[in-house]
Amino acid sequence: MQAFGTAVRDAREHTGMSIDALATAAGISTGLLISIEQGGHDPTLPTLLAIADGLRLSPADLLARGAPGNSGTHNHAPSP
Repeated sequence: MQAFGTAVRDAREHTGMSIDALATAAGISTGLLISIEQGGHDPTLPTLLAIADGLRLSPADLLARGAPGNSGTHNHAPSP
């Protein structure tokens, strides 16, 4: 889940949160968050939900950021 870890890091940096701040907000250890961001650990569903909550993102938005080919930005314009 390297793409997910990258998405977490990008979202965290976009919000200006430190690793420690997000870990605290999500109720997980800093070491676990670092491991997730580096792709060394796949988060459990509860951890994924806690990280999304800590980032103030929906889980769907956070997962979409990590989807292959997604630059992390969303275009909400209606499809033709």
